[in-house]
Amino acid sequence: MPKQGAALIDSPENVLNAKEGIAPPAVNEPLADRIDARKVTCWRQRIGSSWSFEYRVLPELLERFASLDVPAGTTQEFWLTIHVPADARPGEYRAPIRVTTADGGAWQTELTLRVLPFTLRRSPRVVGMYWRDEKPDAELLDTEARDMLAHGMSAVTLSRKPQITNVDGKAVVDCTELVSFLLHLKQLGMTGPIPYYPHLQGLVKRAFPDGDFDTLFVDVVRQIHEACTAAGTLQLLYYPVDESGGSDERGQEAAHLCELIAKVPGAVSYIDYHRLRRLTYPVLGSVTVLMILTVIGMGVRRGGAARWLTVGPILIQPAEMAKLALVVWLAYSLAKKADKVRSFTVGFIPHVLMAGGLILLCLKQPDFGSAVVIAFLTFALLFVAGARMAYLFGGLIAVIAIGVQLVMSQGYRMARLTAYLDIAKHRQGSAYQPLQSVMSFGSGEITGLGLGKGLPVLYLPEAHNVFIAAILSLIHI
Repeated sequence: MPKQGAALIDSPENVLNAKEGIAPPAVNEPLADRIDARKVTCWRQRIGSSWSFEYRVLPELLERFASLDVPAGTTQEFWLTIHVPADARPGEYRAPIRVTTADGGAWQTELTLRVLPFTLRRSPRVVGMYWRDEKPDAELLDTEARDMLAHGMSAVTLSRKPQITNVDGKAVVDCTELVSFLLHLKQLGMTGPIPYYPHLQGLVKRAFPDGDFDTLFVDVVRQIHEACTAAGTLQLLYYPVDESGGSDERGQEAAHLCELIAKVPGAVSYIDYHRLRRLTYPVLGSVTVLMILTVIGMGVRRGGAARWLTVGPILIQPAEMAKLALVVWLAYSLAKKADKVRSFTVGFIPHVLMAGGLILLCLKQPDFGSAVVIAFLTFALLFVAGARMAYLFGGLIAVIAIGVQLVMSQGYRMARLTAYLDIAKHRQGSAYQPLQSVMSFGSGEITGLGLGKGLPVLYLPEAHNVFIAAILSLIHI
């Protein structure tokens, strides 16, 4: 903006000049009547973990305006919404757009609008935006809600506060205004769910400065949830902490409040899943250490393999944890290196080496099945992320060659493969387990036999873990 003052979006009449013989709109219909100017209010959000920080600027709110005061020396971003008539002919339209200031300054650029010969179907995904819903002007709120619906929004954030009263040490919550507003949004066409941040913790602490916060907070959420459910409002996603700034303290507070919200049946909390990224390396490192412990003599040996660790009265299998930890790490790392994922040294080698280390630990136990699953997960995520096909194809050939060698080098592995290929022939020997598993799946048919029923349960080894899928199919699908 060149000078301080009220900025206006203006345009001359009959400025939509058609290109390539396409008929323009009516001569006396100015383009300005079909343009809404919106101010973009942005805020900085910290992302990343406690080891590294990165900031991004996100649009918080788009506000319609006729004029706007812009301080001198600052930059203001505008978004323009152009209302195209339903019967507009496809083609390219151009028009000058002029921004004027109160003191006579002006800035002009050319707007190009392409009208395409098709209409877009509304996405089934939830699309929403931040919204300041506590404005006193009900008519303005209604206008803004309708405007957002017209632009494809199906949800907005709400911060409308319920009334919390201390009655003899018990919380009494009046949700009348909140319920009424949610029903109005639903009537307008909002489908939700609605991220809800009324700063409940502050309201509870002010009403009960010396009370049991956790108990009172759960009771307040319960009353809000029951009132909204009974009235049939849009679903609320409780947004327990304003994450702007993204400090670790806020994350800890949010985690605690989410645990409290989870105690209310049916209530759902909303929290930025990006916070989980800080756990990626600690979880992967911890699982790797547990895998190492199983192969250096601390693993519990059963059936000729040391795959388990004793933790009090229970056994854990680190290889199963490693599969999940690897998927989370690969997703995080590949997303972070998205622009270099096709690089051999950055996008391929580091991920294959990490997966290869876990595979070697699995083979050392030995646990050939988990090694195969980890290899498959690694190649699947690399493929989805867009790694170069030549690298994937070459790696796949190498993995298959190594896998064939590993199977042929151990007699029991070869025997299991042979039995799997001809179960009937080896039904009393090495194919006994696969046969009982197949019989369990078949006996359950479509609906299952019911809990505790079915003879295959008595004959299926390790029915409670390795063959749990067969048991679930037997009793109920």
